[in-house]
Amino acid sequence: MRWDDWDDDFSTRTQARRSAESSHGDGGSGATALLLAVAALIGLLLSFGVVIQQMGVAACSGSPPSCDYVLLGATTWVTPGATALTIVSTTAALVVRKHVVIRSWWVPAFGILLELAAFLLASALLRQAIDV
Repeated sequence: MRWDDWDDDFSTRTQARRSAESSHGDGGSGATALLLAVAALIGLLLSFGVVIQQMGVAACSGSPPSCDYVLLGATTWVTPGATALTIVSTTAALVVRKHVVIRSWWVPAFGILLELAAFLLASALLRQAIDV
């Protein structure tokens, strides 16, 4: 085998590998970015929902000892914290995905579930804090 033949064979194999990689897609980074935007929107809406629920603190004005103001303050950060964790972990997954071939769309999908669980937890804590 001559050097020119080996060089042509190497070029053909390299082009075939690049073609195969591009036909498999981008590893889900487009889906990950879309789910990241959806997760951020859901987190924003759920955080707003917690703030709306916290308006129930007006019921505490008549009987101050029945409300737990410390717990009310803590519930303010449960859902936004889960949203921030989702955004940071998804961004990290997008960065790591460039070096390792993984499907990263599951990170924001799990984050959305985490946000929903955080909202339910915050709602339950709010019900406990505003015990009228």
